[in-house]
Amino acid sequence: MTYPATPTPPPEPRVTWAQTVVTAATTIGLFLLGGAVCAAIWATVVEPPTYPADLPMFAGQPVPDGQGLGRTFNIDATFLLTSGTAAVILGLVCGAIFRFNGIVTVLSVLVGSALAYVTMRYLGTGLGPETLAAQARGAGAHATLLAPLQVQATGVYFAWPIGALTGVMAALWALAPDPSRRVREAPASHSPLV
Repeated sequence: MTYPATPTPPPEPRVTWAQTVVTAATTIGLFLLGGAVCAAIWATVVEPPTYPADLPMFAGQPVPDGQGLGRTFNIDATFLLTSGTAAVILGLVCGAIFRFNGIVTVLSVLVGSALAYVTMRYLGTGLGPETLAAQARGAGAHATLLAPLQVQATGVYFAWPIGALTGVMAALWALAPDPSRRVREAPASHSPLV
């Protein structure tokens, strides 16, 4: 007894060099812009710990005042929420736009997220308050100093790549063509029965 050959789907079209360059450049550009916007949001929205101008010290470290103690996690939490949200959104957008470029899209998103992290970290730090020593020089005796933007829990830096890869993979999974439909639409090949 012989069975007809099962139709196979046509192969995926290859990604050209031009498509690779456009995908990488656009994705990296979007992530760099996203990192800069997140840096501005982080520096504007965060409520850093506060210190009295006379900077009391304990074990070589300045001690925040009562109001500042409650804000010790704000810098890290604001970085995490801002970067994680932006990374997922940018990953979804790039995955939707470049869904036919497969691994090129995923790798571009990964590189873009790393550059966005660097941009947000260093630009945000520069936009935030000066060092405590610099603020204390020009402050009066009863002034309040703001802690500079410095992430303590370095694990929050992974919000960029994890969020971006989550977004791009969700977009690629949701928008992937149905393989069974591609098989039905493929031209039937007439192979001899065995």
